[in-house]
Amino acid sequence: NCNENHPVTPETCQCVLADPSLCFTGSGIPTGCLDDVNSISAVTELAGVNVSTIVVGMGSETGEGLGPETLDAMGAAGGFVRSCQSDADCGSGDSCDLTGVTGNEDGVCERRFFQASDGAALTAALDQIANAIIGDPCKLQFETAPESNELIFVKVNDQIVESEANGTVNWTFDPDASPKPTLTFHGEICETIESSTKDNPVPVKVSLVQAP
Repeated sequence: NCNENHPVTPETCQCVLADPSLCFTGSGIPTGCLDDVNSISAVTELAGVNVSTIVVGMGSETGEGLGPETLDAMGAAGGFVRSCQSDADCGSGDSCDLTGVTGNEDGVCERRFFQASDGAALTAALDQIANAIIGDPCKLQFETAPESNELIFVKVNDQIVESEANGTVNWTFDPDASPKPTLTFHGEICETIESSTKDNPVPVKVSLVQAP
């Protein structure tokens, strides 16, 4: 609602300010008119050049009135899917659409944008976004699966890591995981990988040997 060049009139303006009289100043410049069409178009153009847009509605006013519909359309156009496996994953007032989902596949939240009414909600939303972008560092997916774990070689911090040592399970491999075969790190090994930073990276190397 910040576009001073928004081509609207006092009659066509959808004012989002508490006092509608403030949406047009004495000079005739719109200062609080909903600019949904241009906003959605901008996000759509970005998606057209393979740039995803993650939409976050900040403040309680984005959860009611004209806000949700516009933000939802922007979120849908942005190409970033809010995945879920239950309604709880989508947050309060939202639900998980599991239509056509089978097995361990994820559904899609009905609301296409993240809602952050306060600081705590914003922190939670950013955590969800980071996890969705980065993924779980303790899970690696592969296109193919070897015939047995003996054909999987793992190194963490340049040290060979056996799947199990001294009664401790370090990693497991599930060839039937959906959507792809998945190697999952556990316990201290997972914690070590999660502690990786740009300045102190934790190199992980996994080799899958295919039998001839």
